[in-house]
Order: sequence, then structure tokens, then C-alpha cells
Amino acid sequence: MKLSSLKGEVHRSLEGIYQKLRAALFPNAHAQNKMQELFGAGYDSGDIERGLDDPLILQEYLDTGANYKMIFDELIKPRLQTSRVILEIGPGKGSWTRAVLNHFHAGTLIVVDRLPVEDMLRERCRGAGERLKFYQTTDNDYSSFEDRSIDFVFSFGVFVHIPVPEIASILKRLRSKMVPGGEIILQYSNWDKLDKWGWERARVPVWFRDNPTHPKMWWTKNDCGTMERLSKEAGYDIESLDVSYFGTCSVLHLRA
Repeated sequence: MKLSSLKGEVHRSLEGIYQKLRAALFPNAHAQNKMQELFGAGYDSGDIERGLDDPLILQEYLDTGANYKMIFDELIKPRLQTSRVILEIGPGKGSWTRAVLNHFHAGTLIVVDRLPVEDMLRERCRGAGERLKFYQTTDNDYSSFEDRSIDFVFSFGVFVHIPVPEIASILKRLRSKMVPGGEIILQYSNWDKLDKWGWERARVPVWFRDNPTHPKMWWTKNDCGTMERLSKEAGYDIESLDVSYFGTCSVLHLRA
């Protein structure tokens, strides 16, 4: 074997070992990099309250079967009671943030994101004032929040991209921050449902299916059984593992 060929094989072998080690030691690294690449300017879900009249909402419906207005009206809006403290994880460009603030006039909405999106959110949610508080984090550390201070947590379009070990960490760190009986509602990827719905139909690359740990894979391999285990390990009561609004994902409903 030529020396150049041998060097090439050694390099590829070392690169493979490095990627596996990186994924094991830093489980969120590849997802965070990919999310930065795809959504570095923030992700826009459209005007939630316009429903299918909004082109972005309509496209999401065609891709996943989910009507965001219906989800908001049935899962989020009834939980916007006066004087509550609500946490949104991953607001992106503020589609859900604005919809919440339109109906949440006497309470505090805290938004957490890895990107510095506060100015963009305040531009989109003019008049929010002190009702809106922003925290930027790169390590999902919620230590700045007081224990038993959060009434309701929600997140859409975020946990579908987060690796399972990181989801476990977030759920555990949030547990002590929730008031007794507080609720969490979040969307997560469900490959069992995605297989039935169709990868091409959902516009998720089919090659992900055989390469779930690939550094460029941005749609987390997950299912109801995994989320059940993580939720129980973190100490929550499970209201539902799959509130069925999506053909490709599931909506988890937990109670502290």
C-alpha cells in the first residue's frame, strides 16, 4: 500500500473516532452547530393566530399535518391565566411569543434562547414591556431561576432538534423550578410516526434514518418510549406522551 493511501486511511479512521468521541462528550454540539447554520437569524413559524391563512402555517400543515392555530387555541391559550410565570424555550423570531403576549396581559413571559434574539422579539412584540423577559444560554442552565417559580413551560420546533441526552438534562434542571402542579407542553420528534407519515412528505432527509448520530443530522431520533423514560427519571407525572396534532412528531404534556 502506498504511503499516501495509508495516511488517508489513518486520517479517515481518526476522524471517525473523533466524531464519535465528540458526540459522546458533547451530545449537543452537532445539533447546536446545525441549528446555528439553519436558524442563525431565528426561525419564523408565521402568524400563529392567522392559522392556515398564513403561508408559513399552511406549509407546516402540509409538511406535518399540524395546524399551529389549533394547537395554540387548545393547548396554550387556556393556560395563560393572570399573574402566571410562563417559560418559552427557543422563541426563534417570536411567532409563539407574540401570540402568547396578545392574550397574556398580566403575568411574566420568560423566553430562553441560545441566540441573542431579544431585540428582534421586542420589535415583533411591541408594547410587551416588563411582561417579556429574555435570557440567553448556551448550556441550558436554569440556575438563575428561583425554585418553584414557573407555572407553565412550552416549546415548539426546538426539541425536535435536541439530542436525547440534552433533553434529559433540560427536563431534570427544570423540575425544581416548576411550581407544584405546574405544566410542561413541548413538541418532540417521533420517528415511529415519521416512518408512517413519510420522510419525503415531511421534507426530512431520508438518509437521517440510517445515520442518527451523524454530525449533520438535525432531526433527533426519538419516540414515546424514550420520552416516557426521561420524564419519569426527571420526576414528572405524565399527562400524555402524544397529544396528536402532528403526523411526524408528538406533543408531550407533563405535570410537576
